[in-house]
Amino acid sequence: MVLSKEEAEKIIYPLSLNEVWGIGRRRYQKLLDNGMNTIADAVQHGPGVFQKLFGNYFGRMLHETTTGQDCAKVIDHTGHVPKEISYMHTFSDWTIDPERVKGEMAKAVAQLCYRMRGYKKRAKDYSGYIRFQDVTWEGRSFAFQTAGLTNLDDYVLPACIETGMPMVYRFLNQGHKVRGIGINTAGLDGGGQLELFFREDEKRIGLYWAVDKINNTFGLGAIMKASLKYGVVGKTHFLERNA
Repeated sequence: MVLSKEEAEKIIYPLSLNEVWGIGRRRYQKLLDNGMNTIADAVQHGPGVFQKLFGNYFGRMLHETTTGQDCAKVIDHTGHVPKEISYMHTFSDWTIDPERVKGEMAKAVAQLCYRMRGYKKRAKDYSGYIRFQDVTWEGRSFAFQTAGLTNLDDYVLPACIETGMPMVYRFLNQGHKVRGIGINTAGLDGGGQLELFFREDEKRIGLYWAVDKINNTFGLGAIMKASLKYGVVGKTHFLERNA
């Protein structure tokens, strides 16, 4: 958490503008062309450049978001449970290393399963999305299943890798570059009923319960698997930004 202006100047201000939510590749390039590169630049020069490039209203709103002045309320939807849970991450830069893509899959699954456990939900059907960086900026989707309803990484990740990685290898061999990855549930179950042919290992359930409790107390990432430290190089993950 950034609690003071001094901390913001040290941690937040040096970040590139393309790490701000709402500033994608094209908007970032426009800002670069107008001499704006970092959040510090936005703070120093004010909203004028943003308004010139993106319109009076949206430009000011985007500048307020960039400089931490956004006054939007955080609404607590007490009791609200989503119908599905998703995770999408666009990398700071593209990669052609399949092992780093596999590391990003591990991060995606970890985030997805952590949220499912928080909602006390499980899923069996999932879908994934691989985004490529080329002239079209297209992506490809894939679907996969676990052996039964689960919210544990140990069951979801192998199924994701088994289905998704052959597609990644195929498109990398065709000359594509991977720029992002997404994963989401296709329906959630919260009934907790037992299944005939599949049951989560009780020791694994206890392990994840303990890890979640520690992470909820001391901050996400207090305890993590070593595989979650490997992925596409860049500072687009919250854990990396806070390091």
